[in-house]
Amino acid sequence: MRNVLLTGAAGRLGNVLTRGLLSDDLNLRLTDRVPTMNVGTDTPYRCCELSNLDELVILASGADTIVHVAGIPDEAPFGELDESNIVATYNVFEAARLAGVRRVVYASSAHVVGMYPPTAEIVGNTLSAPDSLYAVTKLFGESLGSLYSAKHGISVVILRIGSFRPAPENSRQLRTWLSHLDAVALFDRAIRAQVEA
Repeated sequence: MRNVLLTGAAGRLGNVLTRGLLSDDLNLRLTDRVPTMNVGTDTPYRCCELSNLDELVILASGADTIVHVAGIPDEAPFGELDESNIVATYNVFEAARLAGVRRVVYASSAHVVGMYPPTAEIVGNTLSAPDSLYAVTKLFGESLGSLYSAKHGISVVILRIGSFRPAPENSRQLRTWLSHLDAVALFDRAIRAQVEA
């Protein structure tokens, strides 16, 4: 049985993952900053501001994995991005360290390479080229993942999410489309992947 804490459970992606990851061998705990959510499940849920590190450590206690999908998913004023995408993400990684969590699955964004032309081939070692302040905050999270992996031995899986929709709405979204079904499969595999020694 894997114990998984899912942040941002009431959001667009979190809501889909909450429903899709329900299984006999995943014990989900859900959190979001909103006091109510409509996920149609009896899975344990707790309202939490991710800016509160102490509360987050308590939530992470006993978890094997934190799936971090909370945050502002689009461009916004920097103050909002700072609180939701920088401070909260730092707290997630630090709570993982303090609580002894072995893995963090971090939802980043394709926008971290968004300044490349559509015809460019993006591979694993392609340098970042963020297209917005939002993308810069996601790169911050990726860098934290690198630090916490190297310095603290936490297994970190970074998933750069493209156009997460039930169906693509235009040709650009078709090139970066992540369906709901594929998103669940992707996160499920990130949770279950074996850590190389």
